Amino acid sequence: MTWLNESAGPAVNRQRQSDPWRPSPRVERLLNAHQSTRPSLGAQRAIHYTEFYKTSASRFPNAAIRKAMALSDHLKRRDIAIYPDELIVGTHTEHRIGAICHVEYAGFAMLEDLFRFEKRSVNPLHVDPQARQQLLWKVIPCLSG
Repeated sequence: MTWLNESAGPAVNRQRQSDPWRPSPRVERLLNAHQSTRPSLGAQRAIHYTEFYKTSASRFPNAAIRKAMALSDHLKRRDIAIYPDELIVGTHTEHRIGAICHVEYAGFAMLEDLFRFEKRSVNPLHVDPQARQQLLWKVIPCLSG
């Protein structure tokens, strides 16, 4: 790759042309952490939404308000992690790399694979045993009627 910067001068341009680009040590650490993290199923959202709909949803007759209040409840209760070297923080689930279970949309179809996630040949997901138990006993019974 040729990098030319007219204002940098010939010495800088020669250095850039001969040296391959390398990410900073911080970016390399982030990449290593990302690549070594086991993708997991994020169960908190499904559990929090189910609990909200069981206990509080009837107070909100408007569907849009009900969805907003469910999200608000989840955001107040969810686990948040800020990992070393991050400048922009936050994840979609309680895991560094996680798949969200949108229980209010297609969650039931996703939860049908609860015992197959870890055995999939493509994109296997770790499922924490405690989360699996909560999904089985708290979430799925509410989805199935």
